[in-house]
Amino acid sequence: MKRRRQIRAYALSLVALIVALLLRWLLGHWLGERNPYTTVFGAVAVAVWLGGHRVGILIAIIGYFACEVFFVGPKGQIGFHDVRDFAGFVAYAFSSATIIVFGYALHKANRRSEAATAKFESIFNQSGIFAGVLDPSGYLREVNKLALDACGYRREEVLNRLFWETPWWRNSGAVQERIRAATRQASEGKIFREILPYWCADGSERIADFAMLPICDESGAVRMLHPTGIDITEQKKAEEALRQSERKHRIVADNTYDFEFWRDPNGRFIYVSPSYERITGSAPTALLENSELLLQLIHPDDRGYFDARVRSGAHAGVEFEYRIVRPDGETRWVAQVSQPVRDEYGNYLGVRGSVRDVTERRQMREALREAKESAETANAAKDRFIAALSHELRTPLTPVLLAAQLHENSAQVPQELRADFAMIRENIQLETHLIDDLLDCARITQGKLRYHRVPCDMHSTIEKAAETVLPEIRGRQIIFEKKFKATNSIVDGDCFRLQQVIWNLIRNAAKFSESGGHIVVETADGVDKLHITVADQGIGIAPADLTRIFREFEQLSAASRHQVGLGLGLSISKFIVEAHGGSIWAESAGEGHGSKFHVELPVAPTQQRAGIEKPDLEKNHVTEPALHILLIEDDDASRTILSRLLTHRGHDVVQVENSSRAREAASAQKFDLVISDLGLPDGDGYTIMRELRDAYQLTGIALSGYGMDDDFRRSREAGFAQHLVKPVSIDALISALRMVSAARNCTASINQ
Repeated sequence: MKRRRQIRAYALSLVALIVALLLRWLLGHWLGERNPYTTVFGAVAVAVWLGGHRVGILIAIIGYFACEVFFVGPKGQIGFHDVRDFAGFVAYAFSSATIIVFGYALHKANRRSEAATAKFESIFNQSGIFAGVLDPSGYLREVNKLALDACGYRREEVLNRLFWETPWWRNSGAVQERIRAATRQASEGKIFREILPYWCADGSERIADFAMLPICDESGAVRMLHPTGIDITEQKKAEEALRQSERKHRIVADNTYDFEFWRDPNGRFIYVSPSYERITGSAPTALLENSELLLQLIHPDDRGYFDARVRSGAHAGVEFEYRIVRPDGETRWVAQVSQPVRDEYGNYLGVRGSVRDVTERRQMREALREAKESAETANAAKDRFIAALSHELRTPLTPVLLAAQLHENSAQVPQELRADFAMIRENIQLETHLIDDLLDCARITQGKLRYHRVPCDMHSTIEKAAETVLPEIRGRQIIFEKKFKATNSIVDGDCFRLQQVIWNLIRNAAKFSESGGHIVVETADGVDKLHITVADQGIGIAPADLTRIFREFEQLSAASRHQVGLGLGLSISKFIVEAHGGSIWAESAGEGHGSKFHVELPVAPTQQRAGIEKPDLEKNHVTEPALHILLIEDDDASRTILSRLLTHRGHDVVQVENSSRAREAASAQKFDLVISDLGLPDGDGYTIMRELRDAYQLTGIALSGYGMDDDFRRSREAGFAQHLVKPVSIDALISALRMVSAARNCTASINQ
């Protein structure tokens, strides 16, 4: 740009010189050889103005030689021919130098003026505010780009018009009058400033911080007026939104149930809502005047805690509860939540928070805690009662069950009496199951129902469960059918508990079926599941009862004549199945149309299926070796029948009725095994077992009416190898004897 400007200056200067030489040539007729350089001085002046001193010097030199050639005689020659020529040269050089010096000064001044004007125009147009220039009479002579672009106006719409008549103010006569007043005031040398609305070309209304400033000369006379404006529309909207927000907050805070507060950085309360009086019984104005009054309301035992929590709340949010004492002496619990307040720069402004009366909530919480403790105490008492009741019910059943089993299988008893003894045995076993259900219900309530998970063949489990119910089924001439269609019957679970589920379902099917009915147990493969169904042709289930029957103590209304039980079997079964990750549900077409119970259990992973041995239900058991047994039982009937049974199987039995006699017998004879009741008149079975184990290395079998998990654990810790829950059946006792004998033989082999 600068180089082009220089080239342009040189070119125009040469054109000016040529014009000057032509003019001198045209005037030559009248001037002759006088004043040959007259017109060249004008070209030099033009050159200096356009390009500065360098261009002026160049044009002066070229002009001199041109005049010497064309206008000074002898023409066509350059040089000094006499003193007059030299004097003419000096005069030309002095005149040219004078023109160049003064012309250059004017050139520099002009450049500075242009630069200043350009700078002013740049600042004027690029300013972030609206700006204009008025003459003292109020006519707008200049306006910046922002004032036009922001509002959508053209220069010709606003320039050279009275300022108050320009489009910015035309929508309001009142605003126009304020602009006229501003112009008049500024013309008098006074500054005017006011928040005023203005309008854009699209009709939208905006707000500006408007000012009119007088521009004076050195004498103080007003030469120009300078209107400026800053758009503050968004700021005003934000301020209005803030005012509305604060107004709403104040309304909410003044009407909230809690009392709201704001403390400044010095801890002084600067706002307290009216609810303060309702909660504390004191006026909020008093707290605003004296912030220490709140501490006086705090319960003496809570003041230290309150002060520590308030101090920590200056740095982080806190939530805590404390007591206050109202002026009327009433103590109330309150909960305080507070949070430090900081501005956008992180400066600490104080603490805002709220306080709520929680007295009733704490009283309710305390009442709930007491009710929970009371319920837990009552529940524990209930469980103890059930356990004690179980013990008291089981103990007298043991001799009856053993006697019934002995006579049922004795060849010396007439056949018709054997059937009577079988009936007695079945009812005792049913009674035992009812007691077991009560204990399981207690275990479930306490969360103490435990599972021993192993790979379990459900086909074998179904066989075992059916085996205990088959005598009743056959006696009532019910057809029992098994359809094992599943190719994978192995599940990961507690075989005993799953057998309990299947037994419940088969037992219910038999109980609610008429003589000559039909029961089908079927298995099938599902998607990673084993599906088991137990179907019967019994009394059926009403649709409304299909889910209710799985609740505790629920029984079918249509089954009154069949009811034998407590209504716990299905609820316990549901709990066991779901604990194994499965599901159980019932299906029936209605009363009189039979029912079908479904059980789904996840099958065991492939790696757990290998090596599962399905027990041979027909396998003959090996008779246990003869043992010298110390039998400790305080119940005469149980002791007598147990001794008779053990003696009948070839064992040598010594009977005692208490701990003292047991110690005497153990010190006098060598025994292989101890069978002991746990409830003895002069102690307990745990204590005597520990003594006999420590003194004579004896092991034993515990007999007890208690069958909770803790009872089994205590028996193991005392030294009992087996824990049999009364009433004890012959099969259970024989199985326990075999297991103890096998363990003794294994230990003896290792020692040898």
